[in-house]
Amino acid sequence: MEKKLSFNYFYGTQADQFSFYRIPKALFQNECFRELSSDAKILYGLMLDRMSLSIKNQWFDDQNRAYIYFSLEDIMELLNCGKNKAVKSLQELDTESGIGLIEKKRQGFAGYGIHTMGDIAMASIHSENLLYKIFGIDAELLIDHAWGCESCRMHDIKNYHSEDHSLSNGQVLMRNYSFEEAEVIVKEMTDILVLDLIEKELVTNSVILWIAYDHKYEKEPSRGSARFPDPTNSSREIINTVKLLYRQIADRYTGIRRIEVCAGKVFPESYRQYDLFSDPEIQDRERRLQKAVLEVKNRYGKNAIMRGSNLLDCSTYIEKNEQIGGHRA
Repeated sequence: MEKKLSFNYFYGTQADQFSFYRIPKALFQNECFRELSSDAKILYGLMLDRMSLSIKNQWFDDQNRAYIYFSLEDIMELLNCGKNKAVKSLQELDTESGIGLIEKKRQGFAGYGIHTMGDIAMASIHSENLLYKIFGIDAELLIDHAWGCESCRMHDIKNYHSEDHSLSNGQVLMRNYSFEEAEVIVKEMTDILVLDLIEKELVTNSVILWIAYDHKYEKEPSRGSARFPDPTNSSREIINTVKLLYRQIADRYTGIRRIEVCAGKVFPESYRQYDLFSDPEIQDRERRLQKAVLEVKNRYGKNAIMRGSNLLDCSTYIEKNEQIGGHRA
């Protein structure tokens, strides 16, 4: 059993030493607020407390109305709750789906009073912490740029060469795909990615799979990666690895709307070393087959050779091959 904390009694006016959040009594006494949850009422008190910061920083709109910055992350931290509960408490208060105590707006840069680089320079003097809260670590670069300080010169940019390269294949689905349907798409995308590796005479040492779901479920994307014992562009090896990775990371019960497959750290095939445990005859036979498929597709069109799964109703293989730059020809 956990040991209970012990606290001292208050004597005299000792309680006055604390600072408090203020919650209007009307939220508890007025009948029209009776349906509001306790979390929503507490959240409103927290928002009222932010008003003093708004007045201090002169955060007023064009109608001289004070406004506050209160992110979903702030709510989750202060109420010590998850994202779903934070969203629900916020919805209870807003004008769109709640009682109308607050008006919620998504903020672009202009919403923070930032219209020019000069505004960023001034904000770095008076509200530097706000800039870091909005832009994260990139705020340092923005502040330097606003003041005319550039640590990176054109010479540095022109002479920059990435140490690692990758190839990727991404697709946005036009409807929610089930777990089984999306597996067909993952296999098709990986097949295309492998042919791209072969055509460019590249090999990869790893694959990365990213799965995003319908936004209405507010579910974080799934991401996973796998490394190969040796660099490869083998269709059989890469497709089987990605398929296994998909079954490990994808949510079986949530509609899938976006998929991305990436071959990480690719480099020329001439640098590949064969291991002692692989059958070179099998590898060469598979490679010749892949080359033949690629030659037929380049000569007669991408749909000249297809797998049986490419004819399924859920498949996007034929339609995607007929597109130019992601758009219908």
